[in-house]
Amino acid sequence: MKKIPCLLLGLLSLLALAGCTDTRPSSVYLLPEGYEGWVLIDFAQEGAPEIPVEDGKQVFRIGSDGKLDTSTPEPSYGTAEDEYYFVDEEGNRRRIENMLDVIQDPSIGTRPNGRDENGNPLPGKKTVEQFFVGPLEKMDDYPNPALAPS
Repeated sequence: MKKIPCLLLGLLSLLALAGCTDTRPSSVYLLPEGYEGWVLIDFAQEGAPEIPVEDGKQVFRIGSDGKLDTSTPEPSYGTAEDEYYFVDEEGNRRRIENMLDVIQDPSIGTRPNGRDENGNPLPGKKTVEQFFVGPLEKMDDYPNPALAPS
């Protein structure tokens, strides 16, 4: 009879842990065909477009320089099965199937808010999302834009 309470306690613990995981809708990242390097998404950028939504998913169109500015206030937080694509000049998408070999070190954080016309730091911080596109062994070959002065 001791097995049933232990089994029940284990099941309840598993359900409690599963309930603690926040989820969010999946995002789609569109990268220029052949791009290798860091991707940096700056949120809450005045005058920049909001992130569009297609089929309930935010679609991040990354520029040829690996950057995207958006007026969307901040990223969505939680776990999701995001999709990554290379996009050619005609707009054709090629899904990145081997994500663990291509998408490295994804993170969300803050960085200084930039500088004014005199070069003085602006108050506050801005939220950024970043990740590296390419093999892990090449990551150190590219300067991390989130660490560069803004």
